[in-house]
Amino acid sequence: MEETREDQDDGAVARVAVIDIAKASGVVCMRLPHERIEGRRVREVWTVASTTNAVME
Repeated sequence: MEETREDQDDGAVARVAVIDIAKASGVVCMRLPHERIEGRRVREVWTVASTTNAVME
C-alpha cells in the first residue's frame, strides 16, 4: 500500500474510493481526510488480485 499526502484542499468530496479491475488484478485508490491535520488528504493505493479464487478468499 502506498500513502501520499496532499497539502491543499481543492473543495472536492472528502471521501472517495475508486477501483480499476482488469483480468487478473485490480487497483484500489482511497482519498480520505487526514486524521490529525485539517485541510489535508491522505491517498492510499494498492493492488489486489481479481481472479475468482482471490475474490472468494
